[in-house]
Amino acid sequence: MYVAEGIIDAASEPDLKIYDIAALVPIVREAGGTFSALDGELTDSSSVVLASNGLIHEQMRSALN
Repeated sequence: MYVAEGIIDAASEPDLKIYDIAALVPIVREAGGTFSALDGELTDSSSVVLASNGLIHEQMRSALN
């Protein structure tokens, strides 16, 4: 939620299930941010995710991989 509110630029979280993040994905995206799996596209089996303001998403994903 901090990413969607603009308080922080990015957040990453390991070891999640789809039900942990399902409600956050549309909130972050509607706020103009980007939400993905750390290793690529977000799927039902993604467990490590990255949310960002969208401007730094690819740089953050590269740095964390």
